[in-house]
Amino acid sequence: MAGISATVAAECAKGIDKLYSAIAFLLWLGPFHLNIAFLILIPFGLLSSFTFPIVITLLTFLVFLAVIPIEYKSTVGTPVANWSYFSKSQVLSADQAGYSLLRDRMFFNWICRFICKYATKHFPIKVVADDVEALDSNRSYVVVLEPHSILPLGVLAFLEYSDLFPLKKVRVLVTSTALGTPVLRHIWTWMGAMPASGEAFRKLLCSGISGVIVPGGVQECLYMQRNREVVYLKKRFGFVRIAIQEGSPLVPVFVFGQTKIYDYVKPKGSKWYNQLSRIIGFAPLWMWGEYGTIIPYRRPMYVAVGKPIEVNQIEAPSREEIGGVHAIYLKALEELFERHKEAAGYKDTQLDIY
Repeated sequence: MAGISATVAAECAKGIDKLYSAIAFLLWLGPFHLNIAFLILIPFGLLSSFTFPIVITLLTFLVFLAVIPIEYKSTVGTPVANWSYFSKSQVLSADQAGYSLLRDRMFFNWICRFICKYATKHFPIKVVADDVEALDSNRSYVVVLEPHSILPLGVLAFLEYSDLFPLKKVRVLVTSTALGTPVLRHIWTWMGAMPASGEAFRKLLCSGISGVIVPGGVQECLYMQRNREVVYLKKRFGFVRIAIQEGSPLVPVFVFGQTKIYDYVKPKGSKWYNQLSRIIGFAPLWMWGEYGTIIPYRRPMYVAVGKPIEVNQIEAPSREEIGGVHAIYLKALEELFERHKEAAGYKDTQLDIY
């Protein structure tokens, strides 16, 4: 029997909200690019006796920010996460109500709320779920979102309209590169993001919280081609293993339009480029959006959410058992793509799975 599908659509920001959404992206993604720019300029700054002490001071401060411990449910982190879309969760309990005063007074928390509110208004977004009744609010799920593209900003679209699904709590797992970048790691962690490690993921699912993961990762950037959708999943088995170990169903999600929100230039067929990308944890490429900035183009995103794939809980699954569920997931993702691509405006686009 067919389940009940659900759809929600939203237009992009207009008027003054357009400016606010642009500022939100500069605040949200800017720290990463500023860190890179600073590292590039360090050698030049060290050559001058005037700028040398300034560069050393800034470098020391950045290193300090990169290594100090940060926590999601800290005195600062808890109230921030309570207002964010990286974590859809009622994280404030009655005994934590005292944090509300801190939340209202902290300028940094206001920035996080500003980012969450206006970044999602930047795009025309449509979210379509094949069967919302198949999702149980009392269970935790492994939400597998693809593609990664240059930046998986479709995660924002999914979480912004996650009230469409009966999922009480959701958190996003991100690469260690992002959570090792000064300033960026603080904002993202306080907004509810957590490292994409096996141990952290298992603890998350055990606590009844669903996790959103983009397993293709940086590898997909190496295979990206214009006018094609690319995912790198044939060698990604970790998320399947964890789902089986915890008995958490897999939910395939595909975001159409995400690959078109940035233009880019990258080396083609270069072994050193591929190796460098794997070492540093991201693909160094020249990317730009509106007016040549890091603000993405205002192009439509269509988020297709498939039916959950049930798995049998096995504490120590064999390679064959993991491979069997992995094959079912890949087939479900392909079928989800084919089922929605015409409605999303990508009738003639093919999906390549590496």
